[in-house]
Amino acid sequence: MKIKLMDFSNAIIPLTLTFLTCGLYYLWWVFKTSQDINTRLDRRQFNPMVEALCTGATCGLWTFWWDWRVAQAVVEIDKRENSPPSMSAQDLFLSAIVSMGPFFFQAILNDGKGLRTLEF
Repeated sequence: MKIKLMDFSNAIIPLTLTFLTCGLYYLWWVFKTSQDINTRLDRRQFNPMVEALCTGATCGLWTFWWDWRVAQAVVEIDKRENSPPSMSAQDLFLSAIVSMGPFFFQAILNDGKGLRTLEF
């Protein structure tokens, strides 16, 4: 049974809301995504409150550390729910840093078929 706390119909929503709220929505998204990952991994890998507070307190610099750990967790989730993913944690992290991190992470977490089916 798959549990999806972050069930957006469109992965572009986090980017749009982050832009419209001058970054405030991103803190909420970090909090909720951390909860979602903890639930799907069946362990407490992230402390949602600490992740959101550290992201805000460092004006987003914490995001690089958080993105790396989320990339690893997303690949692990994909391995659990599907066959081995086609994108490694390193590739996912670099894609998130170079382009739109929330879009990649949300699209993969929303997609029941895993990393192999992420389309643009």
